[in-house]
Amino acid sequence: QVFAAAFGAEQPVAPNADERGRAQNRRVEMAPVPKTAPAPTSTPAPVQAQSPSLPPQAAHATEPDAP
Repeated sequence: QVFAAAFGAEQPVAPNADERGRAQNRRVEMAPVPKTAPAPTSTPAPVQAQSPSLPPQAAHATEPDAP
């Protein structure tokens, strides 16, 4: 990926008073651009929560006793 930006007017390396200074300010500087993470192509399916299963005797322990 290439990114171009002009900074000669804002960040001169030489005075713009003469041709030599202006020529020095007409420059190209290259710097690496970090890669960004690619955008996801699809939304992942939601994960369904699961509660732990109780043994049969524990499930009946919370039921009221029959008279």
